[in-house]
Amino acid sequence: MAELTQEILKSLIKYIPETGEFFWRVRKGGMMPNSRCGAIKGSGYLYIHIDGKSYVASRLAHLYMVGTFPDSNDHINHIKDDDRWENLRNVPFKDNLKNKSLDKRNKSGTTGVYWRNSTKKWLVSICINRKLKHIGCYDNLSKAICVRKTAEKKYGFHKNHGLPMPCQT
Repeated sequence: MAELTQEILKSLIKYIPETGEFFWRVRKGGMMPNSRCGAIKGSGYLYIHIDGKSYVASRLAHLYMVGTFPDSNDHINHIKDDDRWENLRNVPFKDNLKNKSLDKRNKSGTTGVYWRNSTKKWLVSICINRKLKHIGCYDNLSKAICVRKTAEKKYGFHKNHGLPMPCQT
């Protein structure tokens, strides 16, 4: 099995950058030419199997458009199967972490702001270069959120960081 290249990919699959859809150009297993490629796995990402190997579709979009696999593909709007070219950005993994959805377990509504029962205060922290940085403790939730948002700007977080996970269909 040869390494997957842009040339090989384009001979097998057609990618539509405006919609993020992938279509087979050739017959593959039970799939006919012009049928949609891939399946969404439990992770929420679209995967496409080529020659016995499974690829995340967003990585294939980058290979298709640029000719190389990305360092780390970030879905700007947090929708894991929205593989439109305008929604993807090739960033180092550390920058991809600066555009994460709000954790569904979060109670404050803001990433990095947590209620600490022992002190009866809002704890504010931020992770920079895989190190957790304690920012402070606050009586007022609004103040805690403001401090966290200021830290996000200081450290170059994406404007979408901490937004709730969009509904996916």
